Amino acid sequence: MTNNVGFNLYNEHGDNMKKVFIVSIVLGIVFSLILYLNYKKNINENVEINKLYFFQISAYKNLENVKNKTKNLESYIVIKENDNLYHIYVGLTKNLKNLQKIKEFYSKNGDNIYVREKNVGCENFMSDLNNYEVLLSTAESKKAIEKIEKEVLKKYKEYNCENVRNG
Repeated sequence: MTNNVGFNLYNEHGDNMKKVFIVSIVLGIVFSLILYLNYKKNINENVEINKLYFFQISAYKNLENVKNKTKNLESYIVIKENDNLYHIYVGLTKNLKNLQKIKEFYSKNGDNIYVREKNVGCENFMSDLNNYEVLLSTAESKKAIEKIEKEVLKKYKEYNCENVRNG
């Protein structure tokens, strides 16, 4: 009879242990899922914050063509992209209204502009860019837009943003 009592006690504790084990696994899965979704949300928010629109005038395979194209340009940056082409950019912005303004400006000058989206992780530059975005949104003249974009590109180079670029 003593054996039956011990056996019943073991079954009761064993069943409780199984319940605790299952509840622990379920809670672990739930908390892991919550953490993952929160992490994914934060990553997506950061990418949106750092999205920039670059104004490309052309892309070439060799630097000689780049030199010929940029002879008459006052301000530009050249970035060798993953496609092994040297892309020539004459401006950038993060504001969609400014994007339209700048694109129209270059179109009126007869330039074919291609807008390329890029993610940039250069936080110091992004902070300075906010000030230039305000200036661009109020600029009306061709000369003002040119000066502002020249300064934006200068800051981009100064902060060496291409070497900390995310995308």
